[in-house]
Amino acid sequence: MIKNGAPTRDLFDRARGAIYVKRRLRSYSNAIGAPFLAAYWADPDFDPAQRAFYYVRVLEIPTPTWLAYDSVAFDVEIPDGKPATHQQRAYTSPIWYTP
Repeated sequence: MIKNGAPTRDLFDRARGAIYVKRRLRSYSNAIGAPFLAAYWADPDFDPAQRAFYYVRVLEIPTPTWLAYDSVAFDVEIPDGKPATHQQRAYTSPIWYTP
């Protein structure tokens, strides 16, 4: 959308999942959320006379690091200050709409 002659950015949150990592017990569970997420979205402010572009930003649920896997396999503590999880990110190519 164009406001005051400049393009604006709107963010819409569509789907979520979760993972639970028990740092102290050195275990994790992916029982929270859905194994597959899909979403449909329509721009609520769509104006067929207005140019627009869209892209999707995907944030993976936090997953255990290799350090977390190794701490379970070798029955050792994760060192203080080291992450037990990380979160992958991805972006799609933009979809351009021109009237």
